[in-house]
Amino acid sequence: MEEDKNPKSRNRLKTAGIIVACGLAGVIAIVLGFMLAALAVLGAFKVPTAAAVFLPVLLLGVPLGDSTHAILKRLLNGKNPLIGDRTHIHHRLVDRGFTIVQAVLLIYAVAGILCIVSIGLWLR
Repeated sequence: MEEDKNPKSRNRLKTAGIIVACGLAGVIAIVLGFMLAALAVLGAFKVPTAAAVFLPVLLLGVPLGDSTHAILKRLLNGKNPLIGDRTHIHHRLVDRGFTIVQAVLLIYAVAGILCIVSIGLWLR
């Protein structure tokens, strides 16, 4: 079998892999979002109202906290909150000397701990 020497076809293959990976991430995000919504609805009937509101917020602690911090920091600095900058947590961790993999693992660890705490509180 002859190797394809056309650089455009090689780039297409790389792009296709990225599209497949993003597609899978999208499916996982939808499933996790559905599970979170179901937990919030079911939790509303099993626990007091404060916990039914607090637990989903705790589950989403990392993305909510990161987005809230970035938007507030932009507003306080007089910048447009819709224009991107390097105030998100992953940028700040990399700027402090973490590698990208270390930053991601640290964010995953914090999110995992928050999930474990929220599930532990929900099962009480």
